[in-house]
Parts: sequence; structure tokens; C-alpha cells
Amino acid sequence: AFNRERGDWNWLADDSEISLALNDFTRPTVRKATPKSGARGVSRGAKIKLTFSEAIAGANRSTVKLIAPNGRSVSSSVVPNGRTLKITPGRRLRAGTRYTVRISSSVTDGGGNALPSSRRSIRFTTGR
Repeated sequence: AFNRERGDWNWLADDSEISLALNDFTRPTVRKATPKSGARGVSRGAKIKLTFSEAIAGANRSTVKLIAPNGRSVSSSVVPNGRTLKITPGRRLRAGTRYTVRISSSVTDGGGNALPSSRRSIRFTTGR
């Protein structure tokens, strides 16, 4: 029944209140990536910015990595801020080289949903 004093709904059973919890089952997605996945000729001094469909949690240098072609991580700062994530390489990237941003399943939304596995990497190639 609606409780006019409290302005919310009360669910009663044997004179005890029952709480109703809403669960989030929607996985976050990358809405925009700068540079775009598959981009070529990206500036060697580029900063990477990802915008998600909803706020994310758990993003840090251990869970978001910029990977060079040899499979090694490029030292980078990772700064999450609500729905955005900025990755700044610690040095200029090599010319004509393909890099991958890899996001682990530990990066989730507030409901604990990870990005779909097929959407956890972004690749780009630097210019000469």
C-alpha cells in the first residue's frame, strides 16, 4: 500500500515490511572511443578517452592496459571519472605501430556487470 506520510510504498506481510530490490543486469558498453577502434595514423602523443554507457568501477592500471605489439604493457596513467576513462601513455608511442587497449572483466558498472568480452579491447595504429 502507498504510505502517504513517507511518500513511498510499503509491502506488508504479517505486519512486517518487505524490501523490494531492483537488480541491474545491463552490461556497460563503450559508447565512444578516441581514437576509434581500427583508427590509423593516430598521433604518437595521443591520449585515449573512452566513454561508457554508464558509470564504471574498478578501472586502474592493473585492469586497463595499453599493450604494445610485443605483448608488453606500455606504462600509462589510467583515470576513471564516472562514465569516462582517460589513458595517458607515459611516453610517446612508436611510429607506425599497432596498440591495443585491453579492459579486464574486473571493470564493471555499479551492479557488478562487466563489459561483454567481445567489447573489451580497442585497437589503433600510430602514424609515421
